[in-house]
Amino acid sequence: MVAKAQVIRVILVGLVGSVAALACSSSSGPSDTTIVLDVDEVTTPTNAASQAITGTTDPNATVTVTSPIDTVSGPASGSGAFSLTVLLVANSLNDVDVEAVDAAGNRATDAFEILHDNVKPSVAIPAPGSGATTAAQSDFDIDVTYSDGGSGVDLATLEITDSDQVGGVYLQDGTFSTVYAAGSSITPMFQAGAAAANTTVSDSLIFVAGSNQLFAQITDRASNQSDLVTRSFTVGADPTTLVVTNSSGAPGSTGIAIDIGLANADSIAGLQFDFTFDTNIIATVDSVTATGRGSSLDSTPFSQIASGQVRVLLFDSGGGLIIPGQGPVITLWITVDGAASAGSSTVNLVSITVSDLAGGSSGAPPTLGTFVVP
Repeated sequence: MVAKAQVIRVILVGLVGSVAALACSSSSGPSDTTIVLDVDEVTTPTNAASQAITGTTDPNATVTVTSPIDTVSGPASGSGAFSLTVLLVANSLNDVDVEAVDAAGNRATDAFEILHDNVKPSVAIPAPGSGATTAAQSDFDIDVTYSDGGSGVDLATLEITDSDQVGGVYLQDGTFSTVYAAGSSITPMFQAGAAAANTTVSDSLIFVAGSNQLFAQITDRASNQSDLVTRSFTVGADPTTLVVTNSSGAPGSTGIAIDIGLANADSIAGLQFDFTFDTNIIATVDSVTATGRGSSLDSTPFSQIASGQVRVLLFDSGGGLIIPGQGPVITLWITVDGAASAGSSTVNLVSITVSDLAGGSSGAPPTLGTFVVP
């Protein structure tokens, strides 16, 4: 329920101009037949128990303000300014009348509504469930609901935060997704409607694996703030994944970089994959270097095992590890075929093997990227 102040000016005797009231006079000479009443805009909705009504009228005119539970009168100043404070009915729509009467008996009135609301809105976080464990860092829903039976919620004040950093995912274009620092607002991640806000956590909105705590709060249009609600849940770790960044190069160009990104929730001891490509586009893989977190490992041998297929191995004989995180760990340096046609082609990572600290190994899903010849 949202109220909009409505001003009704009633001229009791006659009308001269837009706000002039006429009064009868027995004098045969000039007489005072007009009065001005201009009421300032009021605050509505409000959570205040009373409302100051201000404005201007004729100098020294008597002004009376009436609410459903209060009537206050007083004289305007010598300049015509007035300010009278009237009590309001709590949590109700209040009809307020203002009347000004000058010494000659001329009258003018205004009428409007003020919505009072001092009840704070309610907020809940129904999903994920309390104490729930998600299957992974992505592909789960977060729902925040809210309501206010008085003035209505102010969506601009919705604030949702998480106890840990969110985002920072390495993307296929070689950039990172938006990082939301621990404790900062993650509200932009949500689609907010009149009664609820929702986000489906995707690979670009990654939550830190492990214990998380969500916080949500909202304020209504009368400035009442809800309680701060919390929801604790555990985020499962995504499996180790690789990303091939998109790249491009002109026919015959050399030294073109194709970065391979790695997302791992646990430290890993080694990585192997096959890089496949169209030999009509990419002539050769010339060299392979470790970068980023992969730089802690000292060996990146590679070998061509078939036409358009190169096997890359990243390990450290000294026991070095790739620590958990996101970002590029290997760069492939390639030469574009001199006769390559303009257009895009697919490059792939297949037969991916990840080695853990105990010497075991596991697979990872294949991934692909795009190489463009301008």
